[in-house]
Amino acid sequence: MTQAALGQAAAELTLGRPDVSSVVILVTDGQPISAYRTGLAATELKKGARLLAVPVGGKGLSDEGKATIQGLVSYPPTDNVVDIDSFATLTDISSVDKIIADMCPEDPCGKWCGLSNIRENDDPAIAKGYCNIMTTEETCNLSYLWMSGDGVVKPCHWSGTMCATYGDGMDWVHCAENPHEKCDSATTTTAAAR
Repeated sequence: MTQAALGQAAAELTLGRPDVSSVVILVTDGQPISAYRTGLAATELKKGARLLAVPVGGKGLSDEGKATIQGLVSYPPTDNVVDIDSFATLTDISSVDKIIADMCPEDPCGKWCGLSNIRENDDPAIAKGYCNIMTTEETCNLSYLWMSGDGVVKPCHWSGTMCATYGDGMDWVHCAENPHEKCDSATTTTAAAR
């Protein structure tokens, strides 16, 4: 009855504070009765929350069931699936720590600190434009696009012959402000606090 559980969790989210990010943790040891209906419930839930799954082995969760669970969670599955061997190890401190670490990730915008925003910059040595202006793998992989109009960071990737972003948006991150400026202000605040 995973579908019903996700529906109940989605209903509970309406009672939460709107200014706080919500995370729903699904702990399961079996295949959903209806993968299709459970998928619909997960899609609806993900409109208002991040869905993280903890598939527990040792009972009845087959490889097919694990694949179904990976298809339900928020993107990317590698960050939103925490495999646990059995219910006995679920209560171990290491298992709980692992779940909490995955549930509370670092600021996704902070990882761009120190890298070059090639779309909007004041450095005359860096041309303004898109990833395809980068001519080397090293400069490409240290660059990103952040445009004030859309507030999305699009990392540059070297594809073997040229520099580009992933067009499907699979690694784009929403950042309300330019990460470089955010990091600069965080560094200034930290320095002032010392």
